[in-house]
Amino acid sequence: MATSSQAHVTSVGSEFSEFQVQKSPVPEPCIVEKSASPETKPIHSIKWRLAIQTLRQRFLLDNLELSSSDTPTQVVEKIVLAYRCRLSLLRRLINHFILFRRPVIESATMSCASFIDLEALALPNYILLDNRSRNDILTSALHKPAILDTASDSASFFATYDNFTVGHSGSMALICVVGFEFDCTAFFCFSVLVFLLCIGVGVLAGYLSRSSEVGCAFGGGLATLVAGLQLLVLKVLR
Repeated sequence: MATSSQAHVTSVGSEFSEFQVQKSPVPEPCIVEKSASPETKPIHSIKWRLAIQTLRQRFLLDNLELSSSDTPTQVVEKIVLAYRCRLSLLRRLINHFILFRRPVIESATMSCASFIDLEALALPNYILLDNRSRNDILTSALHKPAILDTASDSASFFATYDNFTVGHSGSMALICVVGFEFDCTAFFCFSVLVFLLCIGVGVLAGYLSRSSEVGCAFGGGLATLVAGLQLLVLKVLR
């Protein structure tokens, strides 16, 4: 009896030990396949039609070489570089301090009076423009390119101004124009400085002649002459 009990205990123990030895299969790690990233668009060159106004009120048309990877800020910087290459520093100074004009960016179409195929035109070349319209965003960026740092991506920017692109398939082919407009602020500051200078010259003349009447007459006459010239300049330039 004792022997059979011992055999029963032994068999139970062996079954229990076999149960402990058998381990549940370890699940294989789940490998998640990464989806293929979308193909990046290749970088390609883009050409804009760019016309720059000269001091003689003529417009010189040329192509502006751009890249599809250029940011909006870089595009404006290239426009500024092209403008500076076409107009020397002396002409830019004359334009700003004597003619009181500042550069602006406009969009325009070629005038029907040109009778020239825009795409077949040998560049650079002078053209006649029509339907000029000021672009406030690009004009502001022309003086402060950093304002476009928060602009949309390059693709959206080029899509917005696709009409400037050479070979544009749309019906309205536009030209990006760097033109000029009268700078009222610069003219006003210059007028104030000249008026103060006339007062100073009148005071100096009165001191040297020891006569206040001579000083007032000289300063007043000079101020009147300068004011007349400024009105003439304002009428011509505007």
